[in-house]
Amino acid sequence: MPTLTAPVVTTLPTETTTTTTIPTTTSPGGGGGGGGGDSDALTGSIASTVYSISGSRITGLDPVSKLNTVASLTSKVTVPTGTTLQVISPAGKTLSTSAPIGTGSKVSVVANGQTLASYTAIVYGDVNGDGSINITDVATLFKYVRNKQTLGAPSQVAADTDRNTKVNITDVATAFSHVRNKLIINQ
Repeated sequence: MPTLTAPVVTTLPTETTTTTTIPTTTSPGGGGGGGGGDSDALTGSIASTVYSISGSRITGLDPVSKLNTVASLTSKVTVPTGTTLQVISPAGKTLSTSAPIGTGSKVSVVANGQTLASYTAIVYGDVNGDGSINITDVATLFKYVRNKQTLGAPSQVAADTDRNTKVNITDVATAFSHVRNKLIINQ
């Protein structure tokens, strides 16, 4: 039986600074006489020099560097004054500060009990949403590539480990190489 070896995939780390503004709370104008709008309305805008925030996704949650814990995220993301971050697992549970953030987790900007914006976490290679990249993810990804299993939208994005917009056997090989410590998937 021939031996299958995974191709060596080299990825270069990148660092981006991105700000996303999603205004969701506004106040109507002031009193009589056609008053103006409230310029101090809270928004769900967050920024980071460590994580990439694009549209409704947040990436850069690197499990190898421990950048995918709630504590790390909250210390490296700037939120508007008067708001807090809340992180909910794909199973719907609020994550503790030491918990890992996995693919499909919701990172929400909250003020006065109201969610102003919500971002979906993507950890490339973590297709089961537990915040780590392990053999379970490789097996799930392999089943997905063979059309034996389906994945939800966030997991389909995380499955594209080489970011070429196609999920195929190369992504399985990349995840397997990561698990074997032959390469690190660039987050």
